[in-house]
Amino acid sequence: MRLTLLLLCAIGVAITNAQPAKKLPIIDMHLHALAANDQGPAPMNIGAPFAHWGCHDPKQPYMQTIMQVFKNGDWTSHPLTSPLTDSALMVQTIAVLNQYNVYGVTSGEPHMVRRWKAAAPKRIINAVMWNYYDVQRVGLSVDSLQQLFQSSEFKVFGELGLQYEGISFSDSLVEPFLAMAEKLDIPVGVHVGPGPPGVIYMGANNYRARLHSATQLEEALVRHPNLRVYAMHAGWPMLDDMLATLYAHPQLYVDLGIIAYAVPKKSFTIISNEW
Repeated sequence: MRLTLLLLCAIGVAITNAQPAKKLPIIDMHLHALAANDQGPAPMNIGAPFAHWGCHDPKQPYMQTIMQVFKNGDWTSHPLTSPLTDSALMVQTIAVLNQYNVYGVTSGEPHMVRRWKAAAPKRIINAVMWNYYDVQRVGLSVDSLQQLFQSSEFKVFGELGLQYEGISFSDSLVEPFLAMAEKLDIPVGVHVGPGPPGVIYMGANNYRARLHSATQLEEALVRHPNLRVYAMHAGWPMLDDMLATLYAHPQLYVDLGIIAYAVPKKSFTIISNEW
């Protein structure tokens, strides 16, 4: 009897060891519900990672250079080619979430986020993508945002694309929105770091490199010590500023969106080694 039990135990251990390890859940803090053509006419080819940032002849418009790069994958040997339709983009993204057991904090305009949520209710965590000028463009005022968050339908306020508008996170224009988020205990994700290379010359005329510095967050963090904030893109490449701000403000976090796969590998290795 004892031998039989030992054999059964041994068989059980062998079966257990033979099973593939269950993938632990991952929370992706930086996913977007966008249309296939939002970054330019599909298909686009982006670096995964870029091998280098290439060069540009100022005699020709920069948009011409960068669109050629994104169309042809000129600066990378491992391009990712984007889907052609909104539905294909959504379906393929959700398939990856399911494959790797990922839960995505998914931002975009509310109607797009709702569509993705309906397609994958267990995988999508609703977030609001927001710029200051969206207050006028689509009516995302303090009151309307507060209603979205109080309904419990939306859980995260971000991505805040203030850098594209040349607006600091600590600017008085943003203050009422941060006060609302702190009062409701809504996490805030703010763009601090790279857009596409040369983005100022791609239509984001107010974008400024100085706002890569995480120190621009500091006055807002001091005014709102209970606000949950994460700096999207980790303030790359101003890593010393990011580290200093993290050290001073324990309520601040980062995500590695974009820089985890798009910047040249050597640059990301430096980040990994330093952090």
